[in-house]
Order: sequence, then C-alpha cells, then structure tokens
Amino acid sequence: MKNVLYIILAFSLLLTVSSCTEILEKFKNFESASKSDINKNTVFGKVLKLFKIGTEEKEVVVKNDQVKGIYLLPDGTYSTSSEYVVPKLTDAFLEALIDKLRKAGGGYIWLSYIDDVSKDNECLYVRVTSCMHTNSAPDYMSDGAVNYQKNRKKFLALHEKELKDSIREVSEMKIKKQNFLEAANSLLTQKVYVKSDRNKLSDVKGSVQSAIKVLTDARRNGLITECLLIGFSDFQNDPDCPKLQIDSSIKVFNLISQPGKSKNCVSGSQEVMDVDYLLSILKL
Repeated sequence: MKNVLYIILAFSLLLTVSSCTEILEKFKNFESASKSDINKNTVFGKVLKLFKIGTEEKEVVVKNDQVKGIYLLPDGTYSTSSEYVVPKLTDAFLEALIDKLRKAGGGYIWLSYIDDVSKDNECLYVRVTSCMHTNSAPDYMSDGAVNYQKNRKKFLALHEKELKDSIREVSEMKIKKQNFLEAANSLLTQKVYVKSDRNKLSDVKGSVQSAIKVLTDARRNGLITECLLIGFSDFQNDPDCPKLQIDSSIKVFNLISQPGKSKNCVSGSQEVMDVDYLLSILKL
C-alpha cells in the first residue's frame, strides 16, 4: 500500500515540477518583455514608482522642484573682431539640450537672435515635458510563480491609465520636438546665419533685455524656478554701450573661442569656449 502511495506522490510531484518549469519558462520570457516595455513607457511630471506588487504596495511620487527656463540667443552679425570665433548654434545642440532637459525634469526653451534691431525679432518657444522612468520593474515573482499572473493583472489594472498616458505623451513630445527643430532650423538658416544689412551691427543690449524680461516673467508666474540665458555670441554691442547689470539669480553664459577678447557688454556673463563643456556645466 505504501508503495502505491509513493508512486502516486512521485507522479504528482513530477507533474507539478513539469508544470512549474513550463510556467517559469513563460514567465521568464514575459518578464523580459515586461521590463523592456515598462522602461520604454515613460511618465511625465509627477511619476509613480512601483517598488513591489503583492501583499504590500509602496508608491512614491517624484517631484522636480528645479524647473529650468533656457533662453538662447544666437548671433549672426559680422561686426566682430577677427581675433576670435563665435560658435554657431546647431540643430545637434538644440536636440541634445531638449533631450537632456527632458531627463532632468523638464522645463522651457526660448529661441530668438541678435541683429541690429531687436524689437521685431521672432522668438520660438517649446515646453519640454519631464521624462522619468520607473527605477525598477514590478517583481511579479515576488511571492512565487503561482501568483505571477495575479500580480501582473493587478499591476496592469491599477496602472493602465499611467502607462497609456505615458505612451501618448512620448508621442506628443516627439512631434513637438520635431516641429520646434524644424522652425529653429528655418530661423537660423534664413535670418540668423546669413549676410544681410540687419546683420551688420549687433543690438545685444535690446536682445538681452528682452530675454531677461521673458525669463523673469516666467519665474514670476511660477512656470520656472531657474533662469538661464545662453548667447552664441561675443555679447559685443555695436556701437559700444555701458555694461548691462543682470540680476545675479539669472545665470548667463556666452560662447566665444577666445574668452576675454571681446567688449562683452553683459556684466557677469560666463564666457565658454565649447558647447559640450557648456552642456556639462548646465548640470542637465
């Protein structure tokens, strides 16, 4: 009788092991796909991080308190000294800036330019939404293989909206980014980096004052907390003008191949030689 019981028990155990092996293999494949999908599905602004699915679920809301506003001022004027070069603003820099800003919590970018009269210069604008990933995929196997499907369904049921919103916002941001880059390229190639009568002199003072107003208004209205002004310019006004005194809360940078060589009219501006170095010190 004992032998019969042993045989039945052994047979049942064999079936269980076989079934679990098959389930685990399916789970393994699905787990890999799930992590990949979750890492691609980003959540903007306030992000829900899921650390455990099972008997206990912990939720953490991530909030970025430092929202950057970045105003870009390329300078295509040719009344500067031949002793130095002013780097040009490129599509590659704009794209890198948008991508870094998105990963750093989002913010706002404005793009205008410097020529001889600033009062009617076009200004482009794009809001860059935050792009933050979940740090870890839900562990569907946390309380055993038999609860895998239950934990997976629970996660999808609770957070289906967040995942769908994430996919939608990724798509919307991609379109906004492409539209902004196309408009920026048109502005740079048709108005900024061209030989024209308007590019013979530099109204740096007027352009910088407009940029400062935009940034301070955005901060006053609660859109941004940090103001950055970046000039692809020597910041030399033509004709010469007294130095502009900028509020110390606004960080000002300008790109020039030989710092200290121009008659920079923006007090406190940090002169930078290289765009890659600039991206690194912006801490994006």
